[in-house]
Amino acid sequence: MIRTWFSAHERGKAIGLFMTSSSFAVVVTDMSVPVMTQYLGWQNSYRVLGATTIVRALHSRVLGMGECFNDQRSSRIHSGRGNRQCDFRSRSSCL
Repeated sequence: MIRTWFSAHERGKAIGLFMTSSSFAVVVTDMSVPVMTQYLGWQNSYRVLGATTIVRALHSRVLGMGECFNDQRSSRIHSGRGNRQCDFRSRSSCL
């Protein structure tokens, strides 16, 4: 996705932000899980983390498909290796 969404000039910054955000998420989770476990119990802590993951995945899925659903025709997405067809009826072709 980074290659599709960002120009060659901006890719380094995008990849750096992507790599930093995954490490930041680990730090935030390591700080929040003990607190959640203390107040909610370990079972509910897993439920909260699972629900958060599902919501973020759905959110990312919707954001990632915006290019295909903005117009009702097939569109071309430019990538470094050429063009690939993005068909609005086939959700998996956008990913």
